[in-house]
Amino acid sequence: MHQPMLHCSLLFGAGIWLGKTLCLPPYIWWSACLLSQFAFIARRPWRELAMAGLLMGSGGILFCIHSLPLHPSDLRHFELRNAQQVTLRGQIEATPKRHIRSDPAGSKIWFETDMEASALFGTEGWQPAFGKVRVRTLGIPTSKITKGAFASIQGMLKRPLPPWGPTAQAAPDFLQRKGIYTIMEIDSVQNWQILSTSNPGWQHVFEILQKNAENQLAVGLPIEDDVLALQRAMVLGSRSSLPPVLLEPFKQTATLHLFAISGLHVSLAAGLCHGCFRLMGFSLCSCSWLSLFVVWSYTAISGFQISAIRASIMISTLLMGRALYRPTSMFNSLFAAAFLILAWDCTQLFQLGFQFSFAVVASLMAWTGPIRSVIEPILRPDPWIPRSHYTPWHALRSRIAGPVSASMAAGIAAWGGSLPILWGFFHEISLAGMLLNWLLIPLAGCVMACALGSMMCSIWMPFGATLFNHSGWFWMKLMQKLCEETSSLKWGHWQVGSLSPILLFALYTLVLLQLWAELPKSWKQIGKRITWATLLIWGAMSLGYHRETLRLTLLPIPEGDSICLRFPGRRDYDLVDGGSRYWFPRITLPLMDYQGLRSFRTWWISHGDSQHAGGVADALERFKPHQVIRPIAGKPTPTWGTIEGALEQTAIPLVEVSAGVQEEILSILHPFVDDSFAKADDSNAVYLLAYQSIQILLIGDLGREGLLRLSDRYPELRAEVVIMNRPAEATPANLHWLCSLRPSIVLITGIAWGQEDRWANQLAKGLIVNGIECWDTGRRGVIDVEVTRGGLVLNSGSGAPFRWQTSTKASPAHGVLDP
Repeated sequence: MHQPMLHCSLLFGAGIWLGKTLCLPPYIWWSACLLSQFAFIARRPWRELAMAGLLMGSGGILFCIHSLPLHPSDLRHFELRNAQQVTLRGQIEATPKRHIRSDPAGSKIWFETDMEASALFGTEGWQPAFGKVRVRTLGIPTSKITKGAFASIQGMLKRPLPPWGPTAQAAPDFLQRKGIYTIMEIDSVQNWQILSTSNPGWQHVFEILQKNAENQLAVGLPIEDDVLALQRAMVLGSRSSLPPVLLEPFKQTATLHLFAISGLHVSLAAGLCHGCFRLMGFSLCSCSWLSLFVVWSYTAISGFQISAIRASIMISTLLMGRALYRPTSMFNSLFAAAFLILAWDCTQLFQLGFQFSFAVVASLMAWTGPIRSVIEPILRPDPWIPRSHYTPWHALRSRIAGPVSASMAAGIAAWGGSLPILWGFFHEISLAGMLLNWLLIPLAGCVMACALGSMMCSIWMPFGATLFNHSGWFWMKLMQKLCEETSSLKWGHWQVGSLSPILLFALYTLVLLQLWAELPKSWKQIGKRITWATLLIWGAMSLGYHRETLRLTLLPIPEGDSICLRFPGRRDYDLVDGGSRYWFPRITLPLMDYQGLRSFRTWWISHGDSQHAGGVADALERFKPHQVIRPIAGKPTPTWGTIEGALEQTAIPLVEVSAGVQEEILSILHPFVDDSFAKADDSNAVYLLAYQSIQILLIGDLGREGLLRLSDRYPELRAEVVIMNRPAEATPANLHWLCSLRPSIVLITGIAWGQEDRWANQLAKGLIVNGIECWDTGRRGVIDVEVTRGGLVLNSGSGAPFRWQTSTKASPAHGVLDP
């Protein structure tokens, strides 16, 4: 077997994934391991299969040990249904990180850190505690709040809320991968009491070395600007002082991988040190061991990033092979690094850094050679021309064909390896990255070489260090400028929808088939053809699914409304309201990025208060809808004035409509042209969607007078789904009228995720008594409504789905549009 670690790491990782997916008890995994051991001993022909079972069982056991609360004082054993006021003692595990939290009242500075709990004081007095806690404090941390210090803190201890939908960051899942299952929120720094200071260790020494290296990169430079911050992040992995906005052009051009301490950085450090030691006269064995020490010291100074550990293990394998005069394999080194990292921390399999690092390197190994074999003949002169007849142009092409094709092939392969990660996590695809990667990788090598030269010259030649720093600053500035200019191109990058697991599996199957050296070529060709056929079938099925589906997505906007609507046969969306100026960029905008939306066809505005449509004016320039539609009976408000001014600047038409207007399957039922109401909520637009014998009624927060007018005009109105917004005044809902619509389910919006609303609970009790299901965004989060030929399907961020078949109920009455 030429690549044993490929099989070992894949089987071990599969066991970890199965352990998370199946959630089996540990004794089942132990039993599987024991059976595999007995099979390995009993029959020689079974040994390969038994070893595979043993590796997978070991991965499942490791994940169970990591995730189960085995300690008797684990914080997961405590009852924390709601937030509880407690006092917690423990050791600070991480350096505090500052953040700026914006809310409707203004911006506030807060910081967060992790603490390893040792004792807890609650309703039952002091008792031992075990487990990590994410601590969030309002204010600026003092100089005593440092990593390693023992502290006593007082605040609200609670479990993290699950994500309100697929667009939100899965905070509990993200924290659980780090072994954190509880969080504590503290109102003030005064609730911190430092019991003892930190005890400096090796980590403290590495932090001092990192600080000295950061200062060394600034020697001779007039000011510490953004370019220097980018250079420090690329060379040392220090992003504490780096604003996220500086990394945005690199993310949009798919070159963010250059800021992960990886093989480029570690190999340059190892190669430079190895060459210098050889010039000093050291033997090959001594040079390899000394370079090994430098590599791991650099990895420690950069903060032990996963990509740096992976690259260091691979370089260490190569250096030890040279020191012991043994052959090495880069493929085996890569998967040996993956196996060791997963054995140390199995949750790294689900971390973005682990996936990104190994995906890019595996893609480089798999596709750089084949891509180069295609590009290099194009760049070289005609092979039938003798070298004696080369013109200067032919000689130049022959000289640069090798390095240019290698750089281009590496850039394309790195872009292909990072494509599924950027698509799945950031919902972006960058064609500019494929063109820019091959140019930025050599420039990044120049930045890294200048930084290493500056550090080596810091003691014996300060002038050389200054020269290296200015040169590194120039190359970093050039990289930043290239990324900024490329990211501003319209075709450079665009938002895309969520990545299908089938597509992800197919892309990485092609990589593994290319890496699998022992697999016969015929089997490789069969596997590639099956993979491409799967991709084509998936694409055809996706197109058919979008063509026959009506979809609505309800977002948990507090005191407002935001509904994304996609009509059957269309891939673009419409938007109803969108939320206030504060909530639009925090809830609605992430959903748009998740769905890959770059524009809207129509922006429907139900009425012009700031809670529903306050964020429209700021988003018009970016999304540029084809038209904005509002009810004609709406009263003028300051929000309307702001929206009209933004529409004039962007030249987007504003259409005023009244009841009786119909667009495709959407009809407007309220208000009419001659309607006049004292309250703005009474003129709220009411929409009716009718598709596949299913009617969906959107009434918003229609007031009492408007509701009476609507019920008088449409006494025979029926709807399977009623979507209503929680009214600001919390007036009792008209339960009799809602039941007269004969809905199967009522959906309530306008409630923040995780909040219990008394008005919604009272309405839900009345509806359940009448046999009507009731959901609200406070308990369910994002609610997806899909209407297909088979019926109605509702999914939410929390709870079981709701299904309603068309055949289970008589078709709704039609002709309700004639008042």
